[in-house]
Amino acid sequence: KADLGEWRFGHQQGCSSRTSLLRSLAERRTPTTSLTDHCSFISLLPLASKLVLGALMKEEQIGFSQTWEDPRIDAKALSINKDDRVIAISSAGCTPLSLLLDEPAEVVSLDSNAVQNYLCELKIAAIKTLEPSDLLAFMGEKPSDRRWTTYNQLRQELSSEACSFWDANCEAIEDGIQWMGVADRYFRRVGSFFCRWIYGQEVVAKLFRLESIEEQENFFQKHINNLSTRILRAILAPFYLSPFALRVLFPRGFFRYITVGDMAGKIKKRFEHVITKVPIADNYFLSRIYLGHHLNVRGGAPPYLEKLQQAKQRLSALQLVTMPVERYLQSLPNCSIDCFQLSNVVEWMDEQERCSFFDQLHRVARPGARLFLRNAFTNNVIPEKVLSGFKHDEALSNELLEQDRSFIYHRCYAATVVKS
Repeated sequence: KADLGEWRFGHQQGCSSRTSLLRSLAERRTPTTSLTDHCSFISLLPLASKLVLGALMKEEQIGFSQTWEDPRIDAKALSINKDDRVIAISSAGCTPLSLLLDEPAEVVSLDSNAVQNYLCELKIAAIKTLEPSDLLAFMGEKPSDRRWTTYNQLRQELSSEACSFWDANCEAIEDGIQWMGVADRYFRRVGSFFCRWIYGQEVVAKLFRLESIEEQENFFQKHINNLSTRILRAILAPFYLSPFALRVLFPRGFFRYITVGDMAGKIKKRFEHVITKVPIADNYFLSRIYLGHHLNVRGGAPPYLEKLQQAKQRLSALQLVTMPVERYLQSLPNCSIDCFQLSNVVEWMDEQERCSFFDQLHRVARPGARLFLRNAFTNNVIPEKVLSGFKHDEALSNELLEQDRSFIYHRCYAATVVKS
C-alpha cells in the first residue's frame, strides 16, 4: 500500500485509471524509472500476482510493438516487383512499412487483432506528420517529455476506434510506443538482466563493435558461453521459454498447437547462430534486447525508419485491414495476389484449417506467386493434401534461415504457387 502513492494512475486527461493501474502494478514501475531501463531480479521472477495481473491485461493489449522478423530475408523471399499486390501480416507494422520500399502496387497490412492495427495507424500518422528526429523521439528511440503533446497533434489522422484506444493508454504514449508490446517488454527485461548482472554492460557494448565472424565466435566462447553463464541459462531458460510461461504472457489460444518440445534448446541454438555466424554490427534485434535501442549504422534499424522519406511517399499504397487472414482470402477474387508474407500464422491452425487456408491462398494467388512462412513453436507448413499446388524452395529457405538476424524462428519456408 505504501508503494501505491508512487505509481502514476492517470494524471493526464484521457487516461484510463484502470488501465494505468494495471500496467503500473504489472510493470512495478515508479515515475522515475524508465520502462526500458528498469531491471531487477524481481522483475524476472514468476510472481503469482504478476501473472494474474498479466492475465487481466489481455483485453485489447498489444503483443508486439516492434516486429521481430528480419525484413532483409522477407525482401529476398518475396522478390517484389513494381506491379505486385502483396499481403503482409501487420504485427507492429515494421514489415508492411518496409515492404513499401520495394514499390509494389499495393501492400495489404492484415491482422486479426485490431489493436495491432491501431499501432500501425499511429506509426503511419507519425510518419506522415513528424520530422524524422521528432518521430524517433515520439516512438521511444530518443528521450522526450513531449510525447503526449505530439500524440494530440496526430489524433486527427487516426480512426475513431484508434483514438479511443490511445486516449485510454496515455502511459504507453509517454513511455514510447516502441516498448509497450508484451513480447518487447519481456525480451527487454530478460536481456537487460543478463546485460547488467551476468555479462556486464561494457562487455555487451563491445559485442556490437566486432568486425569479423572470427571475433564474434571468440567473444561468444569467452563472455557468453563460459561455464557460469551456461549454468545460469540452463536454470532460467527452460522456465521462461516454456509453453506455460508463453501461455501466461500471451492471449489464450496464441500457442494452442505447440509441437516443438525443447523450445528453450531451439532458441538457444538460434541465439548462438546469430552471434557466431551472422555479422552482428547491424543486428538491431539483439541491440533492442541488450541495449534498448537500434544501432546507428547502416542496416541497424528497420528499413522504413532508415528511409522515412521514401516510406512516407509510398504510404498511399498501404491498406490496413483488421480481419483473420483466412477470411480475408475468402473475400478476394481469383488470381489477384502476387506475394504473401504470412509470418507464422499457420502455427495457430490445425491441419484441417491449414488445408482450407492454403486452398484459398492457392485460389487467389497468381501463377508463380511467392509466399514466405516462419515457424517458432511448431513445424506446421503446407499440408500434404494441398502441397501439389506449391513448390517449396528448400535451398532458398535454408539460406534465408542462415542469414536471419532474429533468433526467434527455427524455420523459414519459401515457396511459389504452381498452377496448371
